[in-house]
Amino acid sequence: MLTCSLLLFLSQPLKAQEASISDIVVANSKNDLLAFFTIKDAFSQELIEGVMHGIPVTFTFHFLLEMSREGWFDKTVVNSSFEHTLTYDNLKKVYSVRLTEHGGEMRVTDDFSQAQRLMSEANDIPILPLQELLLDRHYVLRVKAILEKTTLPLNFHYLIPFTEFWDLKTDWHQVEFVY
Repeated sequence: MLTCSLLLFLSQPLKAQEASISDIVVANSKNDLLAFFTIKDAFSQELIEGVMHGIPVTFTFHFLLEMSREGWFDKTVVNSSFEHTLTYDNLKKVYSVRLTEHGGEMRVTDDFSQAQRLMSEANDIPILPLQELLLDRHYVLRVKAILEKTTLPLNFHYLIPFTEFWDLKTDWHQVEFVY
């Protein structure tokens, strides 16, 4: 009986950690409302293998800024998104990360840990000009991330089968604040 229980326990697949958004901070510059956040546990072993084989990886970050209105539906003030795309150049042995929230700025590094940080961290994200916010109002900033499916040319997905396991989509995470 103990053997059967042990076999059942060992035969169940281990659940991978799920990616999530964390450390959401809302701040402001002189002119703009800014957001900062991080995606945790985004890189599975299959995803890392895909990057090392030269397959580009794109995280799309979606955010919503809503103004809370008591006794009425919340008003969506901003509904936008931006992307981080990671590519690996096997000849030069460097990783390139394109950050669309900063005008498509390209950052290059030879350190994979640094490339992962660049992909996972969103810093100084301009949400909207401060003049568009109303004083003493409650707001909610919601953020989520999605790993965009990579489309390989012709029948390459049969040669590189691990791309089918790339399934990353976080839940919405939020922070509330009063302006």
